[in-house]
Amino acid sequence: MEDFQDYFQNKELIQAIIREVKGGSLRKATFGKNEVLYTVQNLKSFTIAEFLPMGLYFPSDIPLTKEMLEKFIKDHSYSQITINENPLSRNLKNLKPDLEKLKFKTIDRSAQILFLDQDLDTIFKSRFNATRQKHIKRYQKNNDINVFSTTDPDYFDKYYDIYKDSLERWNSPHKGYSKPFFNDLAHVENLKLWVAEYKGEMIAGMITLYNGEGVFDWLAAALLNEKYKKLYGAVAVQYEVIKHAAENNYKYVNMGASVNLQGVKNFKDTWGAESVDYHSFVYAKAFFRGLMYMRQLFK
Repeated sequence: MEDFQDYFQNKELIQAIIREVKGGSLRKATFGKNEVLYTVQNLKSFTIAEFLPMGLYFPSDIPLTKEMLEKFIKDHSYSQITINENPLSRNLKNLKPDLEKLKFKTIDRSAQILFLDQDLDTIFKSRFNATRQKHIKRYQKNNDINVFSTTDPDYFDKYYDIYKDSLERWNSPHKGYSKPFFNDLAHVENLKLWVAEYKGEMIAGMITLYNGEGVFDWLAAALLNEKYKKLYGAVAVQYEVIKHAAENNYKYVNMGASVNLQGVKNFKDTWGAESVDYHSFVYAKAFFRGLMYMRQLFK
């Protein structure tokens, strides 16, 4: 696999996202000597630019200056611009005062990250809590559970059904991503689908993205009805993702954010993941900002 220095600057990935967003298009911005892919969505007479949507980040190793962003704003008449910083990068953290001067609003966010700075056995004993250790051992003793990674489109189809089941369980206001979106993800080069099967039936899955340093747990779902609950399919998948990362000298597993999902956050905490604060920066033109405010008032 190519050594991607950034998870998300991947044309196939962003094109999959765009096909999921109505009125979306792929754009390329130039900051100094660097080019960055981003998305633009047309909403009636408004245009929304994002670096990047769906919880993805601005590249971690591309330096920005106030002057570069001023030029970007001037050269494009976007109604709104959102830049999500990478929790492990300083390129936007150091620019925060300048962004605020440019009228970017700062939104506080947090990601849970497991740092792989010790061997797997030490991490298992010192960071996974007692319950998590017990569930991993139960999974390992169950010869009917098989965990593996794949890019087979058939498994992305199966994952979609599990994902829809999870959305209903979470009572999520988000309607969820479409089946064609997951079919597109099967063709993204730096992406894997990790699968847990019980007696040949898929019971859990996790879509992960890889770069040269770490792993990003993007989308995870599991069947948790009475039949499957005590098989710990979600635990099996998460453990194998961590195990694979540790054995292949990755530095961390970014388990992502858990906005309004306390149960998901609690699950990540059991693995010893550290909470790392980061920000989204949102620039909006005055008229668009006023319109959004009025919409909130009349909800």
